[in-house]
Amino acid sequence: MASHYTKEEKIEILQQYLLNKKSPSQTSRALRAIWNLPRGVAISRSVFANIYRNFRTFGSVLHPRSCTPTVRTPENIHRVQEAAQVHTEANRNAGSERIGLELGISKTSAWRILKKDLKFKPYHLKLLHKLHEDDFDRRVEFSELFLERDQADPSWKDNILWSDEAIFSLAETVNRHNCVYWDSQNPNRYVEADNLGAQKVMVWAGVSSTRKVGPIFFDQSITGATYLRILSEEILPVISQWEEFERLTFQQDGAPPHYAQTVRNFLDETFQEWIGRRGTIEWPARSPDLTPPDFFLWGYLKDRVFARSPRNIPELKEIIKEEFDTIPQDMVQKACRSVLNRCQVCIEIEGKQIKLHKG
Repeated sequence: MASHYTKEEKIEILQQYLLNKKSPSQTSRALRAIWNLPRGVAISRSVFANIYRNFRTFGSVLHPRSCTPTVRTPENIHRVQEAAQVHTEANRNAGSERIGLELGISKTSAWRILKKDLKFKPYHLKLLHKLHEDDFDRRVEFSELFLERDQADPSWKDNILWSDEAIFSLAETVNRHNCVYWDSQNPNRYVEADNLGAQKVMVWAGVSSTRKVGPIFFDQSITGATYLRILSEEILPVISQWEEFERLTFQQDGAPPHYAQTVRNFLDETFQEWIGRRGTIEWPARSPDLTPPDFFLWGYLKDRVFARSPRNIPELKEIIKEEFDTIPQDMVQKACRSVLNRCQVCIEIEGKQIKLHKG
């Protein structure tokens, strides 16, 4: 290949190529004599063709790419490092494309500097609920109560039915946050879906260390009335058959439909105690890091569901049911029992978000 030769050697090759009337065989013999090469050594015909083509096209034996000064200079490396730090500290997107545009270098060069010269790794921002001033104390109070109850009765935590709702949308058929495609150029991958983004379904589910219940689908917006109907007509008939029902502690977060007076009255009449907003045990607001559906169930289930690329709502519902039913109970149990450790961490970090302090 022509790239194996120095600039001076390429000039010599071009001169001999022209002197020998562009004959590769005669030029090879001439160069062997000049460079004192063994008789069996031959220079590829493509070498002559490439050097001659560069000379005719660019007026040089070198291709422009090989004679352009590298962008990865110490100065540019320092500029890229500063830009990345500024964006990171400001919680702004610090992608190689944005940095390249700001600094006047290509996206590829910026990426190479970040990856190869600076040894940086890309990370995604984590979205956290912003805590209010008194949320820290409420989270610590709940955590302390949870630990006290567990110390008094270690089986108590296994009889908590943790519940929640989540939206599953066909727009998530390709999980854009977790799926990354690498290629030499944009592969323009896509998945066809009916009315992308327009169709979604609200799903309720409950989990405990020993049981799963659901999924139950809401085909309309959730109100206190619709939530109460689901509780009394679909959830209660199932869980009331459980042998541990009398010892069951029902948990829900403080969403407005959950706080309806009719809902709270129903929970007061149905359970000896329940965890929630104004419940027997007060649930601390903005605490998804303490409830298994939020920190485990929905993420795991969505990854499984959207990996199967549902195309319409009926198919989406069917896949949700299948994947929910196949979640191993030992995995659910591990998540439910991990609330104890999370409460311990919550106390240690004075009620701050656990995600900020993992590891």
